[in-house]
Amino acid sequence: MLYLILAALIWGTTPIAAKLAYAQGTSPLALVELRLATGALLFALYLRGFNAKLLSRELLVLALFGLAANFLFYHLAVKHTSAAAAQVLESTSVAFAALLAALLREEVLSQRKLFAVALSLAGSGLIFYSHAGVSLLGDALAILAALTWALFTVLASRTLRARSEEEVLLLTFTIAALALLPFASVSAQVSVKGAVIAVLMGVVHTFLAYLLYLRGIAEAKAVAATIAFALSPVVAIALSALLLREALSAAFYAGAALIIAGIALVKR
Repeated sequence: MLYLILAALIWGTTPIAAKLAYAQGTSPLALVELRLATGALLFALYLRGFNAKLLSRELLVLALFGLAANFLFYHLAVKHTSAAAAQVLESTSVAFAALLAALLREEVLSQRKLFAVALSLAGSGLIFYSHAGVSLLGDALAILAALTWALFTVLASRTLRARSEEEVLLLTFTIAALALLPFASVSAQVSVKGAVIAVLMGVVHTFLAYLLYLRGIAEAKAVAATIAFALSPVVAIALSALLLREALSAAFYAGAALIIAGIALVKR
């Protein structure tokens, strides 16, 4: 569970870093491509002399719909709504993961897990109530990001039974980066400062965070992983408040407490 929490804490800073890149004239598509490409390169260097198994249909779905689509929806959401709203809405992936895991018969949802899911969703709802975005488009994109993140988490949990986390990360990031490259090369905009931020995000928010997250998934179940991910909006809003000197509301603290309670409950 520690790996999952560390990854969530790192991802809590993602929307702030993305906003900084956008302020430097970088487009969401360019940011996505640079993050994916940097991650793929670092995983390739990390796995020198690595012989990957053959690609599978499940791995392709994981790379294209669980990773590439998630990156694109999430960064477009951050572009069109507030950082807090994007991060909070994506954390609702816990509900989608629970449903998907049950449909695929990956997990049996006990009453304790369902209660933990409810606590996490209630906490996210309270945080969203106090820091909601004003863009319906951005909020809708964040929900799509939550759906694709749930897909990534559940399919990754299944794929890790036959492959190592390093193998899964190398193949999925390479496929996702190659799939979006034609679109990025035609329409993406990027500045030098924005590129630097994007590459740094590729190192910290992509390579390091995803390595931690998949190692956590290998030890925990998919629903537990998405509940731990619900910590990220707490970090995002707290850092936004610190940087912008905004006061945090009582609803924020109540929501954070519910999310942490959900994580503690599912860990038992």
